[in-house]
Amino acid sequence: MAKVVVLPKPVPSTNLAISVTPVVFSTVAYDSKANITPNNSTDLVQWQTGSYKTTYLPANGRQTKFVFDKTYVDPATFVNKDTAVAGYPAKVAAIAGDTSTPSRNSASAPVAVGGLAASRVAQDAGLKWQVSGLSDLQTASESTNPWKYQWQFFDGDGKKLTTPTTAQGVTHTSGTIATIDALNSDQNILTFARDSSFMKDAAAATTKGKPYRAQVTFTTTASDDSKKRADNTITVSSNVAELQVTKPAGKLSLDQVPNFNFGDINVSQVYNGTKNAAKKPEVTSNLAISDTRVGANDWQLTVNMTPYKTVTGTNLVAGNVLRLISDLDTSNTDLIDNNTPVTVATSAKTKPAVWPIKAQLLLNANPNIDIFNHQRFISTVTWNLSSNQVAVPTAQ
Repeated sequence: MAKVVVLPKPVPSTNLAISVTPVVFSTVAYDSKANITPNNSTDLVQWQTGSYKTTYLPANGRQTKFVFDKTYVDPATFVNKDTAVAGYPAKVAAIAGDTSTPSRNSASAPVAVGGLAASRVAQDAGLKWQVSGLSDLQTASESTNPWKYQWQFFDGDGKKLTTPTTAQGVTHTSGTIATIDALNSDQNILTFARDSSFMKDAAAATTKGKPYRAQVTFTTTASDDSKKRADNTITVSSNVAELQVTKPAGKLSLDQVPNFNFGDINVSQVYNGTKNAAKKPEVTSNLAISDTRVGANDWQLTVNMTPYKTVTGTNLVAGNVLRLISDLDTSNTDLIDNNTPVTVATSAKTKPAVWPIKAQLLLNANPNIDIFNHQRFISTVTWNLSSNQVAVPTAQ
């Protein structure tokens, strides 16, 4: 039994706000609610289609279900070029009161129809293309059955392309998932490999002003008889969106740094030092830098070293040197264990490559140190590659 409250006179609304799902899919019914101030207002809420092809059931009342027409997923009608909006930009709108109500209030809430934002990415970056609104779609569909998905691709004129293959660097173009929001997981998300043949073709199309386009279609079966279509199948499609692939961005990278492990040395070399020894402990390891940026010539490489000490905190006498012998800017660089950065290479004198770095261990004498067999002394050598354009992670 419903409770009915009869008011002595109409209560006009002073404010109206709409609650709505921010990303929706065409042909699927979603809930919307009108929030009226004051709550006991007697104004009638009327849902407005405006310029959008929307159906409201019911057309009046504080709560309704709305459905956007499939026009918004038709490739001939709309192609999303915006990377910030996940679909066709539309609105759900309503008024509280009628034309004869002086205090009539109106409100609208933005929604994106279709779930697919355009993607803009460099050819050498790769891409995982997400679809928005999938959790809400799962709820609105009321289906508990698995979903199948299939991506379709189009050229810049809207002509359908052959679905790219793994050999072309594109994976997860179709499959079956337990719930539709699983599409964005690593196991199912549409993925484009960096510098793949497909990305190169897409970059060429973007350069010509005709970016490729993509759209995904989902199918499932209804979970109960009241939701069944004539063929018991539910089909939902995203909007069509552009894949804007730009020229390779290039990258400055510190790909490998040396690991100088001198192994076992004689205890006398620690007590007496090695700076004046005829033969010094030495080891060789590789350093590698790559730079695929176009027209960039602005990097420098510095290195610094911490004092030698054991895991228990025993330090060697300060002022030990790691002599780096290489084909970098200077053939010999003395690195002192005081954590002071020293520049060893710049793009003005050295081109990116792989270099063998020979390191000689020049220890000061430590006549008063207490050491035992197999005690390890460790120093951290930090390499820092920097540029005016990009930040490159340091390496040790």
